[in-house]
Amino acid sequence: MNFTLEPVDLGFVRLSGGGIAPYRSLSLVNEVRPATIMSLVCEGSVESDEERADTGDLMVHVAHRQFSEVAEGPGLHAWLAFQFTSYHPIWS
Repeated sequence: MNFTLEPVDLGFVRLSGGGIAPYRSLSLVNEVRPATIMSLVCEGSVESDEERADTGDLMVHVAHRQFSEVAEGPGLHAWLAFQFTSYHPIWS
């Protein structure tokens, strides 16, 4: 299937951090962050709230919303934190 997307002016993004995060185990429970976090699971697997993220999955945690991540074993995430300002309501 082929399709074309037209550019749309939605807002702007301000990067606030990022990096590579290796861990032996992970226990983030009821976390709330001031920025939206995109985290690529490079190695391992994570239970995140009611979902499981495996190697190759991308997790997105929206700013100011509670989330949890738990991993019993080792893993590696590449992550990016950003603030997104929208000209239109996206999340409610």
